[in-house]
Amino acid sequence: MFDFDNHELVSGKFILNIIHGLGDNASWVFNLIKNNNLPDLQPNKDYPVLVCLQILETLKHQSGPNTLFRLGIETSKRYKIRELYSNLQTPHDLFPLFNLAYSLNIKTYEDINYYYYEKKSENQVIFRSQTPFHCEFERGFFTGILNHQFSIPFQNIEITHLPELACRNYGNSYCNYLITWS
Repeated sequence: MFDFDNHELVSGKFILNIIHGLGDNASWVFNLIKNNNLPDLQPNKDYPVLVCLQILETLKHQSGPNTLFRLGIETSKRYKIRELYSNLQTPHDLFPLFNLAYSLNIKTYEDINYYYYEKKSENQVIFRSQTPFHCEFERGFFTGILNHQFSIPFQNIEITHLPELACRNYGNSYCNYLITWS
């Protein structure tokens, strides 16, 4: 499904944040790691992004996409993005900063922008993601970041996945989301 290989590295802390987002249901992930000869996760080490993707794909098949959405929200609560950005004046100030936040958790050998946005109006953007993560996990993660991490006025936020424009599940290299707020 994804074109990412073992040259992309994800921090152990990020993977562990995802796992801990499962709460009491996290034990199956540690069994998955053990049974599939995946590395013992340490927060201060980096791992191939495929380790993280295997965990999310297994979760998707076992529990469905709604679980990935909720897990994205829970993961965002453990993500300390707010500490990086204290001078946000409008919601539009946030969107260009997602690439910096992504680079803190995913290490690549190229300088790549994984997120692009197009301002549609004062309260609407089209947000394009070229990360390897599942659509519903990302939608939940974005929802959590926008609702829980910032005091700027993201009220009545709605994030709609737009697979008719492009979707990784259908062989594209990116997904589009329509983000609106009032």
